[in-house]
Amino acid sequence: MLISTKLSQESEIFSDEKLQLITGQIFVGQAILVAYKLGLFKIILDKSFSLKEIAVNLSINERAAQAIVTCACSLDLVEFVEDGYRLSALGQMYFDEKKPEYYGKVLDLLIQENHVMNFEIIKQCLTSNRQQICKEGELFSASESLSSTAEFIASLHHKAYNPAFFWSKTNLLGLCKKMVDLGGGSGIHTIAACLNHSHLLGLVCDRPGVLPHTSRYIEEFGLADRIIPVSLNIWEDPFPLGDLYFLSDIFHDWTREKCIFLAKKCFQHLPNKGYIIIHEMLFNPNKTGPLLTAAYNMKMMVWTEGQQFSFLEIRDILQEAGFKEIRKEKALGNWSIVVGQKH
Repeated sequence: MLISTKLSQESEIFSDEKLQLITGQIFVGQAILVAYKLGLFKIILDKSFSLKEIAVNLSINERAAQAIVTCACSLDLVEFVEDGYRLSALGQMYFDEKKPEYYGKVLDLLIQENHVMNFEIIKQCLTSNRQQICKEGELFSASESLSSTAEFIASLHHKAYNPAFFWSKTNLLGLCKKMVDLGGGSGIHTIAACLNHSHLLGLVCDRPGVLPHTSRYIEEFGLADRIIPVSLNIWEDPFPLGDLYFLSDIFHDWTREKCIFLAKKCFQHLPNKGYIIIHEMLFNPNKTGPLLTAAYNMKMMVWTEGQQFSFLEIRDILQEAGFKEIRKEKALGNWSIVVGQKH
């Protein structure tokens, strides 16, 4: 039987670009990790280098140098100027070790845990519906787990730096006196909130193994007199009192049922007119995107028992807990905050 190779005149011809992304982005992401590890972003931080100079400095062939430089250029991390390459403004922000936004700590963690970034692990995760990053228990189960290490906390701190300073400019914080940051890690969100609002006090709550790191970051910003680290088991301990409970990248670690539990606990401990703020990457209403949220959702599949939610799903969780006047506000890039109030 012959199969016609002619396209129907009535059919629409679709580009295969999205299909190319499926195969291509896997290699681009890993190439950027290699470029970072080899030191590409360090050598072109302050001046431009020719391709030959880059190859010599990285001790690789010019063909290989071109491959990783092109990947970095395609992501706007590197730009071509005159006869050489240098970091773009975006690259300078995120790959200068002297800047607080430095993203190298995030890439360090991905390189350290790169063993989970392959077909077999992701297949196992999806077919078993179980996280794969910690074979013994879950990511946040014990003080000695990966999530309590300096490397893990540093990764989350630098990843959250710009988003924290962006959302915390909201006028809503002008109405609050004490912010309680649940699962706050380094405390960067509370740090940013207090620096943006001089009247605000903060509590950063986390597991005992995390708090030495929390204290160090708070002290680095000179806020030890306004922000207190608090040891807290969010499932068993009563929440410290405040008029704002803040949860960033917390809901996405847990099942819907556990998120309802946390929301109800926040509601019970808040005074009337108190607020809850959820900071997350959100799906659109039909959960068909955006791509960055879908990618973050896959990370949660591999790393936690949680998932990314849509605004409607988080709204329903907060309503079930008793919150009113629930709204969404756009934050930096693909981030959003969801705000609810207790009446």
